[in-house]
Amino acid sequence: KRLHARCFVCTKCKKPLSGKFVATKEEPNKPYHPECLSSAKSPGTCAKCGEGIPYGMRYLTVGEKVFHAACFVCTHCGEQLESSFA
Repeated sequence: KRLHARCFVCTKCKKPLSGKFVATKEEPNKPYHPECLSSAKSPGTCAKCGEGIPYGMRYLTVGEKVFHAACFVCTHCGEQLESSFA
């Protein structure tokens, strides 16, 4: 595609993209500012720590809740749970 510089804008904030921009493998024709992509494609807020989970970061979903992988820990010993738990 050929675009005027003023027409090459971020998919989320609609501000011009000058310099660095990113896109996803699934939507390569939708450019974003790096910080806009992280918030636009975030899976949500961690149910344990309350922080947002950036796009691309490893996370776990349990029912309706999402957790940073590092926040999904055993309630007894506090060690991180991987893929199996009771």
